Amino acid sequence: MAGAGVLGGAGGKKKKKKDDGEGKKNLKPGDLPPRRGRAWNPGAGPRPDKEGGGGGGGESERLSNIWYEASATLALPASIAKSAKELPQREMDAKEDAARKALEERVAMHEKQASRSGSADSKWLKLVRTSGTAADKIAAATVLAQEDPVANMKSLETLLALLEKARVKGGKRGAVQAVQALQELFRDALLPPDRKLRYFSEQPLEKSAAGPLERKRLLFWYIEDMIKRAYTRFVNALDALSRDPLPVLKEKSVKAAYDMLKCTPEQERGLLNILVNKLGDPHRRTASNAAHLLLELVSKDHPAMKRVVAREVETFCFRRGVGLKAQYYAAVLLNQFPLNHTSEGEKLAAQLVEFYFSVFNMLHKRSKETAENGGAAEDGDDKKGSNDKKQRWRDGAKKGGRGGRGGRGGRGGPGGRGGRPKKSDGLNGLRAPATPLGAGVDARVVSALLTGINRAFPYVDADAVEPLVEKVSPALFAIAHSPNLGGALQALSLLLQLLSSRAAVSDRFYRALYSVLLHPGAPRGSSAAAGQLMSLTFRALKDDPQPPRAAAMVKRLLQVAAHAPAPFACGSLMLVSEFLRLKPSHWDAVRQPREGDEGDDVEHFVDVDDDDEDMDTKENGRAEAGSDSDSDSEGKKLKAAKKAIETAAHRYDMSKRDPLYAKADQSCWWELATLERNVHPSVAAMARSLLYGTNVEYDGDPLADMTLTAFLDKWLQKKNKSRSVQSAHPKGHPLGWRLLLTWLLF
Repeated sequence: MAGAGVLGGAGGKKKKKKDDGEGKKNLKPGDLPPRRGRAWNPGAGPRPDKEGGGGGGGESERLSNIWYEASATLALPASIAKSAKELPQREMDAKEDAARKALEERVAMHEKQASRSGSADSKWLKLVRTSGTAADKIAAATVLAQEDPVANMKSLETLLALLEKARVKGGKRGAVQAVQALQELFRDALLPPDRKLRYFSEQPLEKSAAGPLERKRLLFWYIEDMIKRAYTRFVNALDALSRDPLPVLKEKSVKAAYDMLKCTPEQERGLLNILVNKLGDPHRRTASNAAHLLLELVSKDHPAMKRVVAREVETFCFRRGVGLKAQYYAAVLLNQFPLNHTSEGEKLAAQLVEFYFSVFNMLHKRSKETAENGGAAEDGDDKKGSNDKKQRWRDGAKKGGRGGRGGRGGRGGPGGRGGRPKKSDGLNGLRAPATPLGAGVDARVVSALLTGINRAFPYVDADAVEPLVEKVSPALFAIAHSPNLGGALQALSLLLQLLSSRAAVSDRFYRALYSVLLHPGAPRGSSAAAGQLMSLTFRALKDDPQPPRAAAMVKRLLQVAAHAPAPFACGSLMLVSEFLRLKPSHWDAVRQPREGDEGDDVEHFVDVDDDDEDMDTKENGRAEAGSDSDSDSEGKKLKAAKKAIETAAHRYDMSKRDPLYAKADQSCWWELATLERNVHPSVAAMARSLLYGTNVEYDGDPLADMTLTAFLDKWLQKKNKSRSVQSAHPKGHPLGWRLLLTWLLF
């Protein structure tokens, strides 16, 4: 019996352990283990697994430890939530007080459990939160907020306070650490990845009691309101840190804004404004980094945000006080946006084309106003009285004063005693006067705008192309006829880009380009302007379907080249050579002379017909019979004028406004004979090649290779000749000196 009892007892214990194991296996994750001993005392308060316990769910279902998942579990059906109406302020305040009391109970219970546990981690966290360093406080607050966000909202407040205090009172290292901690906390534990947060007043409070667990539902709505307000403070702190003069803080804040915008939809407008505003940062690295992050956002992370980002960038560019460099970064960013032929892609392309044109028009208008205001300011400075000594001293520092310390031989400013004389800007100066500010938009910005138009225009809807061109053309033509060469060339480039998409360039464009060729600054301006003019002219000639108009353009270009410096003349001859290579039918204007009565005023003789002799005899008889000599002279004048008009109708007229009616196809290209006698040997050689019917063969850039500076550099770097070659010119100058004298005389 004893043995049986022992065996039975042992067996009974094993069976009991097995039952306990089965009971543990049936537990769900997060469920409380089965309680032993006496039943729960109701006087101690509600049980944790009952309603009102704060954190857990009911006995049948336990809520998740992640607050937005628990809130989604307690959410009301959509039909009930939509039917909810706005409550009066008194009832809303009552529900908010109930939610606040539930949160206080939850926090008190969490602190009580932490104090009862007595673990080393809890003691360390409590000690660090009161007497630790800033880094320790940040680490402790982050750990507590990640463990239980609902019960540790004070830790989130502590992190935000540390960030704002470090931003205002110094401690930049603490600010960087707080940004990293809050970024990780909001991204991984507090913000839902698929929806935006709502304030407590925006919740369906009227129907909060429509389902069970109303108190918990109000608690999570209140937590959502607190997190939304805390995240707004965090975004505002990032915005302030992005304007800090310290580069590391700007970099951290911009990267944090991009990371939060990529991961969560909350406060996306504020985060996007932080990134877009950094396009105007004075540091090039920060601005280019912001452009790169925005491009990554629309290319990889959120392609659906392309129109939103483009609209924000457009608003930024037209903001008052935005510099040219910021607009350049914005244009470079937008012309890299990926486009497609969907409906949204076509709308985005049309939006970008209108933006490029608007930016170009605005910048050109601003440069013109700056030039006018600058000139007025200079005139006003000249009219100032002599009593302003400080202003006179400043002006003297700029224009050359007494020379500073050192006396006559000292380090003085230009134009004063002890300083070097100021170089004159007249004809005797070696350097041409600087281009005024109003000469046009910066070439880099125009290049970015043209690139954007070239990429975006093929994606514009075919039905929207014509209205778009008609909308932007009048203002561009007005700029093309302005006296500024740079602005006119840039406007014509944009016009050619727009009109070429329709496969039909208007006659108005060719008239504008024909007039720009006579601009006085075209042949003697900068090499960049000359290159842009020649490139534009060649593209226009290549696509021109009217041979008479193309001939008139070529003749005007050669006429300008006959009076231009050598670089422009050589470039023009190379352009004509390439044009003849593409359209060989125009070689007739070089190889075959025209008839004298059609192309020139050379006198020639022909036999008079008999009818004309009889007519002259009759007229002479009538004159002898009694006509007056005055009427005879008037008749001759009228006849001569009529003949001159008939002859002029078939003669080339360079004064025509429209090149299509200049009758250039009736005249040969006699300008090549003038260029053949040019003093510059390269100009003469190129013109001679065209007159002989062969194309010009030259691989370099004449606008850069034919300048006086390039020639002198080559001459200085040239090796000395041998004695036998030098003895060939014993009395004269060497060949290099002769070429140098030719350059100087030219």
